[in-house]
Amino acid sequence: MSYLGDFPLAGTVEFGFNTRQADGTPITLVGGTLAVYKNAVAGPLTLVPPPVLVVGLNGVTGLHHVTVSLTDADFVAGEYKVVLSAGTVDAIPVAGTVLACFSICMRPWNAAVLPDSIDWTHTVTLDGAVCAGAIVTYCSDAAYAAEVQKGVSDAAGEVDFHLPAGHYYVKVEAPGQETAYDEEDVA
Repeated sequence: MSYLGDFPLAGTVEFGFNTRQADGTPITLVGGTLAVYKNAVAGPLTLVPPPVLVVGLNGVTGLHHVTVSLTDADFVAGEYKVVLSAGTVDAIPVAGTVLACFSICMRPWNAAVLPDSIDWTHTVTLDGAVCAGAIVTYCSDAAYAAEVQKGVSDAAGEVDFHLPAGHYYVKVEAPGQETAYDEEDVA
């Protein structure tokens, strides 16, 4: 499994993967189907169009290609996994195999692609001093599970975000400290 990177809210994610026998020689994936999961959500997303799997790309045994269109409304800022939901390799079931992970608008360098976003700086302090290296996560739910965007505080204790206006639940994980929880209105 590999992390493919952070993508904007539109476009496509493409990657390849291989299937091999126990001795390392390539073998065909049989009956392979794909599913995409967001964060730790229990079920797969129902995407239109669905992810496309090309088995035996260009006639090459064991070489496969996946294309995921990021145009479905279910795609919002977050972390995603592309999973084989069915299939066998050398008669061995491979359902549940995570092929790749990617994110959408979760990294500060890509956050500017969020429509109607507001430049927002969060400063992390501990006992009155700035704190570098803290992970700051803005979430849309009080359970802190639906991550909208996250970043790591710099030497000045700051994390820059581009967020849609709204009410957020903020989780701060500072090195050597208990996780702190707060709420903020971005306007």
